[in-house]
Amino acid sequence: MELSIQQHFRWVHLRNEVEPMRGLLQRHLYRKLLHRHGGHVPPADGSVHRAVEWVICVWQRLNEGLAKLGLSDIILGPAPFLSCPIEVGKPKSILK
Repeated sequence: MELSIQQHFRWVHLRNEVEPMRGLLQRHLYRKLLHRHGGHVPPADGSVHRAVEWVICVWQRLNEGLAKLGLSDIILGPAPFLSCPIEVGKPKSILK
């Protein structure tokens, strides 16, 4: 961006490993899961709920591993996982 435009805005840098970005994927996927269940809280031991938790865990562990290797410049944001399909009774759709 041009310097003159940048001076008119206050830029806030958000890092993926701290809040609010760290919990963004979790909040988004749980909201999606809640919506798919018609506003009712799904059982925590349900297969779709466990698959959502798995996706969140994979994202966090991948980024933790990259950070430990000193590759914090290539840490993934939550964007690639936000479009994760959530269908009631079809946990394998999440993994595709």
